[in-house]
Amino acid sequence: MTAYHKEVIGLMIRCRYPKEIGYRKYQCPIDTHIIRIVPHSCKTKVCTTCSAQRNQIWNEKLKERFPQVACYHITFTIPEQFRNFFGKEDEDWSRKSDMYPAATKAIEAWAKKNGIETGGLEVLHTFGRAANVNPHIHVVIPAGGVSTNKKGKHEWKELPTPSTDYLSTVWRNELLRIVLSQMKDLRVHTEEIIKGLNGSLPQRLKAIKLVLKKSINTKLPAAEWLHVLQVSWYIGVAKRWSHKNPMSYIARYARRLPIAKSRILEFDSKKGTVVWIYECYKTKKLIKSTMPVFEFMKKLLQHISPKNFRLVRTFGIFSNRKSKKYRPIIEEVCEFTPEEEIPPWNERQEILTGEDPLICSCCGEKMKLVETADLQPDGTLKITKHG
Repeated sequence: MTAYHKEVIGLMIRCRYPKEIGYRKYQCPIDTHIIRIVPHSCKTKVCTTCSAQRNQIWNEKLKERFPQVACYHITFTIPEQFRNFFGKEDEDWSRKSDMYPAATKAIEAWAKKNGIETGGLEVLHTFGRAANVNPHIHVVIPAGGVSTNKKGKHEWKELPTPSTDYLSTVWRNELLRIVLSQMKDLRVHTEEIIKGLNGSLPQRLKAIKLVLKKSINTKLPAAEWLHVLQVSWYIGVAKRWSHKNPMSYIARYARRLPIAKSRILEFDSKKGTVVWIYECYKTKKLIKSTMPVFEFMKKLLQHISPKNFRLVRTFGIFSNRKSKKYRPIIEEVCEFTPEEEIPPWNERQEILTGEDPLICSCCGEKMKLVETADLQPDGTLKITKHG
């Protein structure tokens, strides 16, 4: 466990414990003896309650940022043989961070080939359905982009369905540069290998022989390495979706744990085991798994991103650097959904229970905020009185 793991889990354990994580104290405007303590939440990704709420807020912001047009949802995956390289071995997540520009380059190259400048949203997803290590990138792009006509004016142009072969080649080349640069005997041959893989069959076989000679893994024969390096970089392109679906779908990955609370069936404190279920990707059948609690926790902890790591990133015409230039152009031909304001917690509670928790049950008036306690970096609570 890293120091950040301990910090995040410590906050989750204390979530909504007022003496541990802070609170707001409200008082009846008439009878000062009637008070209500509202505990603070931890607001961490590992807390199922807090992450669901933050996911809703973030999803609303996405609606306003992207136009109401059809979208493509694209998934960039990595061969099984390289998953640990970008997963367990990547302790500081720097290699995972390099996956974003690799996916961006593949998409922008395809768009440029069609005379379009595009952009979109990228989310890193580090786990599979069994909470195993399986880093891959989800990308959502509009089915169109900005093009310059013969008169030099910008206009919106439809983007053809991205070619999986084209995207896979660019994606593979970029990530192989990362992989090979970390291998002492192969780094000087990086461009030679990549050029060979992009050539004819004899050139591809020559590149594979060079890999085997310098040995990434000599257990695999040349034919299998050819398959791994040439065609195992799977790219999934979904059909054109409405503008709402891809954003909502991709939002789930950035703001949730690998295992939903509903999938945990049993915890045996005496045996120290956890029973949980997951759906097999290939057979679509539910599999029940029993494992020691610390092994189960380790499965979850390895997917918690480091502090300040940006899981969600924008690129192209929707990036912070370019959006000011392209937003007015896009607004001329596309509509944007205004961001809906998320109601405050007391109004959300009223929707769920039918009662506003800040309305005093004695006098029927709204209670006044008289005190707040906020958690400080050193673990203490700073108490502030309000008039």
